[in-house]
Formats: sequence, structure tokens, C-alpha cells
Amino acid sequence: MDIAVVKSRDLNPAVREWVQKLFRKPLEEDDEVSLFVRPLSVPSADEREAARLGLADSLAKIHAATERVAEVELDAAVDEAQTAVRRTYVPKR
Repeated sequence: MDIAVVKSRDLNPAVREWVQKLFRKPLEEDDEVSLFVRPLSVPSADEREAARLGLADSLAKIHAATERVAEVELDAAVDEAQTAVRRTYVPKR
């Protein structure tokens, strides 16, 4: 992996403007901008198939465990979990 760290004052003006637009905030002169470049790692066909089978198995278990639960109860459980994790979550029902 390659890493570059640059003070914002040393950035090309066009690059600095792009970074400010990307983060929707102005950069201070002493702010540091980091760039990481790492090679893309693509899973092999066997790894993708194993992941697909694992996901299918997990979904089948979830389905088996919840098939007798009323949809309104499942929705309430999801809303409760969302509210616990995201304090600003508002159910859309």
C-alpha cells in the first residue's frame, strides 16, 4: 500500500477545491490530506461461491426462525434496532 500525506496549503488549487467540495467544508492551511493507494483484491470464483453459499445458508436460517412471526412484529423489531443504533432514525410507517 502506498500512502501520501500533504498539508492542504501545499495542494494544487484545483485539488484543494475538489477536496473541499468532497468533504463539504473548507480546509485550514495546516490540515493534512491523506491518500491511500492499495491494490484491488478480487475474490476467486471459489471464494465468491463459498460466500454465496454462506449467505444463502444464513438467509435460510433467518427465514426458518422468523416464518411464524407476524410481519408487524418483525417491522417493530427492525425499528427498535434502528432506533438503538441511529438515534435520529424515525420509522416511516
